[in-house]
Amino acid sequence: MNFFQRMYRNGLGENEDSLAELRTSITNLIVIFTLPYVISYLPTLNKLGHSSMIYFYVTLCLIMAYSYYLNYQRKNNLATIIVFLVSSLLVVTPILAYGRDTELQALFPIMIVFVFVLFDKTSELIAFSIYIILLYLISFYVLDINGALIQERVYEYDYYLNMGFAIFSCGFLAYIMMKTLKNYNDEQDEAFRKVEDQNRIIKKQNEEMELFTMMASHDLKTPTRTMISFLGLLDRSGEIKNPVNREYLDMAMSGASQLNNLILGISDFKNIGTEKTNISYEATDDIITKVRNTLGLSSKKPISIQGENLHNIKVASTELYHIFQNLLENSIKYNESEKIIINIDSKLTETEIVFTIGDNGIGIEEKFLEYIFHPFKKLHDTSQYDSTGLGLAICKKIVNNYNGTIRAESRGKGKGTKIILIFPIELLKK
Repeated sequence: MNFFQRMYRNGLGENEDSLAELRTSITNLIVIFTLPYVISYLPTLNKLGHSSMIYFYVTLCLIMAYSYYLNYQRKNNLATIIVFLVSSLLVVTPILAYGRDTELQALFPIMIVFVFVLFDKTSELIAFSIYIILLYLISFYVLDINGALIQERVYEYDYYLNMGFAIFSCGFLAYIMMKTLKNYNDEQDEAFRKVEDQNRIIKKQNEEMELFTMMASHDLKTPTRTMISFLGLLDRSGEIKNPVNREYLDMAMSGASQLNNLILGISDFKNIGTEKTNISYEATDDIITKVRNTLGLSSKKPISIQGENLHNIKVASTELYHIFQNLLENSIKYNESEKIIINIDSKLTETEIVFTIGDNGIGIEEKFLEYIFHPFKKLHDTSQYDSTGLGLAICKKIVNNYNGTIRAESRGKGKGTKIILIFPIELLKK
């Protein structure tokens, strides 16, 4: 990097944001171009005896040099404001002093452009735009009323110098802006290419993982079913009479059953959202009835499931069945009440369809309300409550596939749980 590049990149880090880099570079360039230009006028002003102008210009130059130091200190926002204000004064002062012949009034529209380049807050854009417009109006009003404060021309061809400086400066600044924009586009293209490469890797890994999951679940089903079958035959044979051996057999059968449920759960979780052909919809009340009939036969406790006239939604009947089966099964499984009570209702808002499934079960501590929807996450030991940890994860995956959300609410242990399902109103089936 050459000396000039180091000069206009003053205060920039290695991985600077492109917009911040552009603004800092512009403020540095304004200082680098403006200081020599203003200082070149000082000998002539001294020759003409304009000492007050010399002091004023020197003060502005020192302030502008300080802004360059502020950039070095990474106080870029303050430096930008100072450079902009000083630059505006350096435009207005010669106009007031020497009149319109300086041709510097051409910089007012350019300064409005720089307002939108250097600032992004709405309040700053409005404030500095009004500031430039007021400077323009006030300076021209003063000239119309009183004329130029100083009649002598600094240089015979001063307007050539001023316009030449303006054209050169704006051209160079435009070059820096376009170069920064090009660098930004190149960075975006490179980032996009990296994202595409990463997506290809992830896609390949997902395909490999899906293949592995499919093979594992398929290959494990046969030996698992074999174990369950032979353990069942051994149990029914009546030859295991020793209490200790009987306990071992029960544990083996429970473990085999748990493994089989886990394999089926993994298979269900993998297949959610992949089969979209021949989709059929059923009334929500009919789905609840089917689930109620299935779960009621397997429960040893009286169950009251209240829920009628529920809103119908355009969710595949198999997936909607999965959701309510898992949720109602949990309400029954994690319930120590003498009578299991489950209430289901639905309501509409302007944008959503909301289902609520509440029970009088064991409840959930607040810190675990999000945890329970993660795959394979269980709050209780398998020996206490038989679970694969995939039921709620399956529900969440289905709901997410329909751009919905699912969450749990509970006031704590022993106070029941509410599961809230939210679907977009577009899924309402009329």
